[in-house]
Order: sequence, then structure tokens, then C-alpha cells
Amino acid sequence: MAALLHPEKLQELPAVKAWLQHAETITRIMKDLYTHLQGEELFAATIRENVLVQLDHLKTHPAVATGLRRGNLRLHGWVYSIGTGDVWVYDWEKKVSLILEKKGDQ
Repeated sequence: MAALLHPEKLQELPAVKAWLQHAETITRIMKDLYTHLQGEELFAATIRENVLVQLDHLKTHPAVATGLRRGNLRLHGWVYSIGTGDVWVYDWEKKVSLILEKKGDQ
């Protein structure tokens, strides 16, 4: 995700640069919706948005789409921060990522 935010660092890694072209959706979302963020906040938002885009992609798989339509499958996307111990979960009703658990809560 850091490479998406700083593609100039990929000049010596053409294979990685080509592979990241699959993440164009994330790049566009971040440029269009998150211009107010910088640094670690932007990086964390990029990670969370990537999870949502991947869930949207999963919904297009025929078996997943069928399971969702039947109501016997639910998708969840969580983000765990190794540095802080925070666990983020997306609230589909509120359309916002929320901290589910913080390292210091125990």
C-alpha cells in the first residue's frame, strides 16, 4: 500500500510496478476522496480502503455472489495494525471503519 502512495519508489522494481496496476481502483479512491489526509493517516486509510475494494471484488465471484444472495454467506474485512494492536472493522450500515479492539483495552 505504501508503494501505491509513492509509485516513484518503484523505478527499480518493474515487476512490482506492473503488479500494482491491478490496484488502480485504490489509487483513484485515495486521490479522489482522501486529499485531506497525509502521512500515517493516509497510509492507514489506504489499507482500510484496499480491504473494502477486495471485498467488492470477491462479491463478483459466482460462488460468493450466490452465497450472498441466498443469505448463507457474509463477508467481513478486518485490518490488524501490528504497530498499535488496533483491530479495524467496517460497519456496513454506518459506512465507516471502526476500531473494534485496541491493544490497551485488556
